[in-house]
This record gives sequence, structure tokens and C-alpha cells, in this order.
Amino acid sequence: MVPDRAVTTIRPKILRGNEMMKMIKRQFLIIGMVVFILNIPGAFAEPVALSAKQAIKWQTLDRAAGLSGNFINCICVNEEQVYIGTDKGLNIFNKKSRKLTVISQEHGLPHERILSLMCDGTKIWIGTERGLVLWEQNTLKNIPAGEILNNLKINIIYKNDNNIFLGTNKGLFCFRPGPGSLTSPAALKGRNISGISGNGKELLINFFNQEPEFYNLTTDKTEKIKMESNSLGHKVRAIGSSCDYFWFATDGGGLLGYNKTKKEWQALSQDRGVDKFLSVLAEDGKYIWLGTFYGLFCFNYLEKKWFYLKHGLFTEYDISAITVYDEYIWVGTAGGGVVYGEKSTPYIRTFLLERYFMDEKALIKGIVRGKGTLRTKIEYCNTVYPDIWLTRNANISNHGDEFQAIIDFNNLPDNVYQFKITVWDAEQNFNQEMVTLVKQNAPLALGVNLNVLRAGRNIIKGDYENQTIEKIILYPGRISGTLDRMARTFSGEINLSLEDEQIQVEAFDLSGRSKLFSYKIKVNPEPQLNIAAQKSVFNPGFDVVNFAISQKFIQEMDYWKFQIYSEDEILIREFTASSDLPDSLTWDGQDQLGETVEGGKLWHYSLKVREKDGYEITTPQQALRSNLMLEKQKRGLVIQISSSFLFDSGQAEIKSEYHYLFKDILKIINQYPGCMLLVEGHTDNTPIKTYQYPSNQQLSEARALNVSNYLIKQLSIEKKRTTTLGYGSSRPRASNKTDKGRKKNRRVEIVILKK
Repeated sequence: MVPDRAVTTIRPKILRGNEMMKMIKRQFLIIGMVVFILNIPGAFAEPVALSAKQAIKWQTLDRAAGLSGNFINCICVNEEQVYIGTDKGLNIFNKKSRKLTVISQEHGLPHERILSLMCDGTKIWIGTERGLVLWEQNTLKNIPAGEILNNLKINIIYKNDNNIFLGTNKGLFCFRPGPGSLTSPAALKGRNISGISGNGKELLINFFNQEPEFYNLTTDKTEKIKMESNSLGHKVRAIGSSCDYFWFATDGGGLLGYNKTKKEWQALSQDRGVDKFLSVLAEDGKYIWLGTFYGLFCFNYLEKKWFYLKHGLFTEYDISAITVYDEYIWVGTAGGGVVYGEKSTPYIRTFLLERYFMDEKALIKGIVRGKGTLRTKIEYCNTVYPDIWLTRNANISNHGDEFQAIIDFNNLPDNVYQFKITVWDAEQNFNQEMVTLVKQNAPLALGVNLNVLRAGRNIIKGDYENQTIEKIILYPGRISGTLDRMARTFSGEINLSLEDEQIQVEAFDLSGRSKLFSYKIKVNPEPQLNIAAQKSVFNPGFDVVNFAISQKFIQEMDYWKFQIYSEDEILIREFTASSDLPDSLTWDGQDQLGETVEGGKLWHYSLKVREKDGYEITTPQQALRSNLMLEKQKRGLVIQISSSFLFDSGQAEIKSEYHYLFKDILKIINQYPGCMLLVEGHTDNTPIKTYQYPSNQQLSEARALNVSNYLIKQLSIEKKRTTTLGYGSSRPRASNKTDKGRKKNRRVEIVILKK
């Protein structure tokens, strides 16, 4: 539980009955907030008629307030409680007592990472990283179909009529409470589902890394969606359904609406930039709430108008969850916890009409609505000292509902400044707006390094001088660049096709200003490189393995490198040269020191080519197994098997996972019909004294006998052909002074004797 002091002391008043009805009537008198782009004088956005109660007067819940984690994946709300799913468990916030309760794996959760939540009356459905559970009457309850859903990621829970749909990483499941009620539609089986919406007999399904599709509940068939307003192929991050529309929130194309009746598309977005990169969507009647990396947007569909809410946590952390319930909106962030507040008030609204520089002065305009005489105060702080708020030569004038302030920047250094605008009405109701202004004349200039551009993966690097640049986005693909703020450089990985003719780089500064840079490019065909072993199994010391190489569109080479690794990623052998790439390579089974590798192992190999212009291409890792070691001796052919993996330490029973080796052994033995077989057991000189095997000699004899019996009983080798001997440590192959040597000495040898 969290004490009251752990929550912000500004407590919203919940209105009910006649008081609520009066408020609703007054809501239509309110002018909503709009935000204009920095440094574009005269650019005006359309004001929005949206009822908003203390929309900026937020309260927070985070780890310091008692949340189990600050990474919020989902939120759902009912009359009494708020349920918050984090990466560290389920958090229950009681609206009345303002206390927090944390539910973890200790209470029965199959996994502490909560991916989805759904309120169904007093029941709370909880989707985790490892299955589904139900919270009812303050107790976690098992789901009758829980065993089927074990180890599945429950990404989304959606209720349609009496059916509960579960979108998982392995497909769609339909749950009707009752025994044997869980079904999995064949059309969606195995697909990674990220969102579900719709109604009636048709569902809208969103997928990770795939286009959304419609799913017909009656026919069990899917229908692909031709997104005409998404010509650039922006990824759909969230979906919804309301107002006769299906809604698609994209990561670069803004909000897309599809009219269910007219079958028409609309692209709905302000021409600002940041509101196009949407990640979360929630419906609230005629309002669509949308989360971006730069704040919270709301779209009033009936009036076709936008408004924007900005909070420090929204710009520092991405918005990861939104839920609207009654008069409150709850916003979860990816690292900053939960921010919440009442969404409607008849009293105050401020917003900025212009934010730009006039020489050394900043002009701020706004509009307020409220009762009686209004009072406005503007404070600022340097972001270097964010807790020190000052008032500096602020010339504020009120004219009716409008106010204007000119902030004198003379003698202030270039930097980023945060402004807090507070407005009080006659009843002391107040509202605040936070504004970021930058005193710096440096333009948003970038330098981009376009050395080599190939179809496929490319690393784009560049530099920038303006210290206020906050984000850089690369196109095509809307890729977030990685910024090195100390060196003022950035980089990002993009994928190009032969049809691409330009690269675009968009820079955003701390106050929302953005600029798009375009570069003409020529894309060359992507090099093709392949290497394949002519056989996937070989026997070190007895044969070799050949690798065939093919290549296309590779230009002048700097060098090529062929590497073979062990299962634990240790380099075993490397071939490299600065000459032309050969058509084939041969490996004789020896390591870098010229020693034959041990049999019964799995190896990985890959080929890398670097062109002189710096472009690199590497083949995917492929597997190669060296099951056995074979050696020709005067007495015959020796098949050597390492005891280190064939037997447990100090034991003689053959481990079942290595029975497959004897199939390869049988193939070799069948090449020498009629030859006698000698099975020998060998150990190192480490003393052993157990009840079952008092000495290494007896252990070696038991191991040889068990291998011989397997040949006879399982592979139908005639008993009269086999002889077994145990030599203990008397015939070492290497020095027993090292671990590597002792490992070589622990072995079983099957000798195919010459006739």
C-alpha cells in the first residue's frame, strides 16, 4: 500500500448527479488547446472545441509512489479500481483510498510481465508473458483452458458479445466461459497478434510486422486490407473501431480512418510531423486518443478537429498505454509510470497561438476562458537548473479572453528554457501550460555520409551542430536514428530497394521544430554471397569437407574471411585472403594449431566479404557436424568416440541422446563385411574408486562391454565378430598433465580389424 503523501496532493473532484449534468452543459463553451510549431510566424492551427477538465493538471503514479515498475504495458479501469500492468507485476490503485496494491508471481501470476488487461464487470482478465489468469473477488483464479494457454504471450484481450478473444504470439483464441470452450481459428493459427477490434461477425486483427486483416467469425476466413491512404507502407501500431470507422494508428502516416459503410479511406493528421508517429490508440465516444513520442493527441471525429496535451513525462518517455473512463484519462509511459487527470472542466483553458523569437525577445500569445477576472503569470527556468523558477521582465497584457506576453531574453545565454504559464479565475481555479523555447539562432543543419548504398541493409551516418536536436528520423522506413550527443553524430540502419531514388533525414529539436533534408541517391544491386558444405556430416582425421562458394554483384574486394566456430562460439579455423574469392574451400578437420578436432561435435561456419568501398556482406551461420573420428592404423580402421559426452562422469551407461551416433558407426562397419571388431575402453589417469567401479580398469572394461552389447543387440552385429578389452589409463593418446590431454584419453575405440 502507498500512503497519501506518495501521490500528488492535487486531488480531482469526482462529480455526480445534477452537478455532473450542469458540467456537461457547460462543457460545450470551452475552447481547446492547440499548439503551433516553433519559428513559423503566422502559422495558425484551428482551435478545437473540446471539453477538457484540468487536462494539464496531471497527477502521477510511478515507482516512487509504489508502482512495481515504471514500464506500463496496459491499463484498465472499473468503478472502484485502476488496474495497471507493468513489467514487474499487476498494480491495483483504489480510487477512493488512493492506495496501491501489487500482485506478483508470489500471489499466483504465471509471469510478472503483464501484457494485456480487460475489465469485465468485477472480473479482470490478465494476459501475461506466460498465460492467462482471472482476478475476481480479490483472488487470482485459474482459467479452465489455462493449460492450453501456458507459455503463450497474451498480447491483447478483447470482448465481443459473450466471447472473449485472446490475441497471442501463436494465434487467436476464442474463449467462452465454460468447460471445453476454448477454440483456435485455423485461419489465424501461429500468427503473432498485437491488436483486436471490430464488432458483430467481423473482427479487425493487427499483427506484429504484418499488415492488418479482417477476420470473419462465421466463415473462419481472413481478408487482406488494401490501405489506400498508407501508400508508403507505414507500420500500423494500434487499431480501434468507433463512429462508423475503423481506426489505424501508424508509425509515420498519422491516423488513418476507414469508413465501414462507404468503404472509403481518410488520412487524418495535422501537418506537424510528430503527430504522425502514433503508437497507442484509445476510443472515447467521438474522441480518438493517440499517443506519440512527443505527447498526447486527441482527434474529435465529429468536428474533425485536433488538440494536443503535453507533459514532461510524455516527451521524456514514449506513451505506451491510454485508457479513458468517465471523467478521467489514464496514460501509461514506457519508463515514467502513469499520468492521470480529469479530462473536462468548464473553467480554464490556455493555449499558445505563437511561439517564436523577435530578436532577443520571445512573444507568447494565448486564449483563456473562465469565470470573472482572470490573472496570468509566466515563469521560466533554464533546463540546466530545472527546479529554479524565475520571472524575468515578463510584459503581460490581457484583452478580454486573450493574453499576450513578451519575454526579454537580453543577457541570457543560448540554451533551452522551460516556461510555465499559470492562469487563475475569480474562484481560484487554475490551469497551467508548459512551453519549451530555445534561444539559439543555429539552424537545424545536418551532414550525412552516403558512402555506399546497396539494395538491402545500409548504415547511414551523419553529424549535427545544433545542440537542441532531440530526435532524428531516417526515411524510407521511419527509422529512429541513434544520437551521440557528446560527439554530435547520429547513425541509423535503413533498407533500400533498387527503386529508391532518395534518402530523407528529419531532425526535431526540443521545442517541436522540425526540418526535412533530402538526398538524391543511386542504389546498387545487393551483393549475393552463398557458401554451402557438400555434406553436413564428416569424420575428422578420416575425410575432409568441401565448401562450394557462389557470388554475384560483388565489386572489388578488400578481403574475404571464412571462419569455423565451435558450439560455444570459439574460433576453430580461419581462412582469409585479399585475393579474389575462390569457387570452393576445403577443411581437413584441423584447428588453427594443426591438431585434429574432436569428433561428436557441432560446428558453425560463415563467409564474410568486405569490398574496398567498405561494404560488407556475411552469409548466415550454417551447421556442420563431426560425429566421429576415424584413423587408419596397421591393424585396421579405428573409430574413436569421446567418453566425455558418450557417458556421464564415472559411469558406463550410454547416454540416450547419443544413440544416434551408432547409426553412422553401422554405416562404416557395413563397408567391411566379415571383418572382426575389437571394442576398447580407455580412461585418463585420474583415480576413481566407487562401489560400482573400484578402478579405471574396471570402468574402461564396463564401457567397452556396453558399447559392444549395443552393437549386438541394437544393430544386429553378430556376437562372434566382437571382442571387448579394457585398458584403463595404460594407453593414453595425449599427456594426462592437461585437461585437453585427459579429455582425449577418455574414449572408446571400435577397431575394424584387417582380414
